[in-house]
Amino acid sequence: MKTRSRLLAATLALLLPLSAFAADTVKPIGGFPYFLAGSGISSSATSITLSSLTLPQTGQELLDEDFSDTFYLTIEPGNRNKQEFVSCTTVTQSNGSTAILSGCTRGLSPITPYTASSTLQYSHAGGSTVIFSDPPQLFNQAAFKDNDETISGSWSFPTPTAGANAATKTYVDGLQNGGTLSYDQIIVAGTAGETIATGTILYFKRADARWWKADTDVPESTTNAILGIAQGPGTAGNSITNGVLTLGLDTTQVGMSAGVNLFLSSTAGATSTATTTVGLGKVKSATELYFNPHAFGVGLGNDNTFSGTNSFATSTFTGTVTTNGIATSTFATASTSSFTATFTWAKPAGLKQLIVEVVGGGGAGAADNQGGGGGGGGAYCKAAIPSNLLASTVTMTVGAAGAQSSVGGHVVAGAGAAASGGTQGAGGDCSGTVSRMVEIENFDGTPGGTDTGPTPDFANGGDGGDSVYGRGGQGVVTAPNGASGNLAGRAATGYGAGSGGGVTTASGAAAPGLIILTEIFN
Repeated sequence: MKTRSRLLAATLALLLPLSAFAADTVKPIGGFPYFLAGSGISSSATSITLSSLTLPQTGQELLDEDFSDTFYLTIEPGNRNKQEFVSCTTVTQSNGSTAILSGCTRGLSPITPYTASSTLQYSHAGGSTVIFSDPPQLFNQAAFKDNDETISGSWSFPTPTAGANAATKTYVDGLQNGGTLSYDQIIVAGTAGETIATGTILYFKRADARWWKADTDVPESTTNAILGIAQGPGTAGNSITNGVLTLGLDTTQVGMSAGVNLFLSSTAGATSTATTTVGLGKVKSATELYFNPHAFGVGLGNDNTFSGTNSFATSTFTGTVTTNGIATSTFATASTSSFTATFTWAKPAGLKQLIVEVVGGGGAGAADNQGGGGGGGGAYCKAAIPSNLLASTVTMTVGAAGAQSSVGGHVVAGAGAAASGGTQGAGGDCSGTVSRMVEIENFDGTPGGTDTGPTPDFANGGDGGDSVYGRGGQGVVTAPNGASGNLAGRAATGYGAGSGGGVTTASGAAAPGLIILTEIFN
């Protein structure tokens, strides 16, 4: 790149101070006429000699650094048969007499793509006119307002003072990294789901991608909700005028008291100063609200007080508690009798994965006149099953005592084995088609205890095996010839545990199985 600064470059046919282009790669030269020296040039010559190359008014030589890295000239301008556009790269003055232009490309096309063509190269006689003016190749390097331009150089801009001004990266970075930012609202375009007015509190309904009036009685307004404030009116299916404010300073409310907290009301689209589960923000003035919505719903990690009515069935709990977008349902047989409860689970829309905890039924303890063995505990199997591996419906079987529990064929929790005589029952184990990649944890059921054999005074039954959600029944300890003889081992408690071994009389009841489902939607 040329580096010397001289006050004699010009744009187009007008002379301007070279200081305007001192750091530029493109430096146009004014359109004075110059002439080919000697006998002229052939059509293929790549070096051109001029009889002189000076400013005619002062005689000052034009040097290499006064020109662009690549500069353009026209030979025999206006000649309909021999006008030729040429580019060159170097100027060499020869002791104030001739000047040599080298690195020249001949026969440049006057139309796009402006490249060289041998058919446009001509020989030119000595004395032919040469001008440095405005060939199309030079104009093609300029930026035009009506074009989509790619700028390869560096353009500098002053600090912007109006919204339409260009800004430098340094200026924008300064705002991002702690400078003053004048924008205090985040507003998005939105479509109304119903007729709404300016200032209405809205929630974004995922099912139809529209904005509806929010209130605390609408679950979608209070659980994982995207809330906003209408900045103008709207009607169903049409755009909301001025969009929806999702964060920042809202100026659509009236009659507020500065400093108070504002909450979502149970009246659709309205606000309230009474505390509810959804906070909207803090009031700045009578007409300004710092809108920063936050739902204060039931939290998994919080101590929660339920003020409403919460009902649960007695023998089988089939209710659903939705907390922060996670619906958790528990299905279990609560009867201590041998029972298998089978139900059909339907996959809900939007499910991402299903976390299952499956416990097999516990095994029964044995009865033996020297003390029976304890029944084995049922297996505990936990897995996270992606939604795409689940059919639209899945049969869930909760095993009674001594029977396995299963989630279709995906996860099977084996039952604890029943004891036999003085021999304990083995614990259940996990199986099924779920791969190790989605298993979370598996625990085999605990084997039951064995009888300890008769002593001079007592016969001892084995304890039942434990499970993750149950405690095995205690084996009986009794005097075989005493008044308290013929006693049964104790029943298991909870889910999946085995019962204790007895003496002569059959063992107490083993515990049934359990299934816990957790539906994850996001």
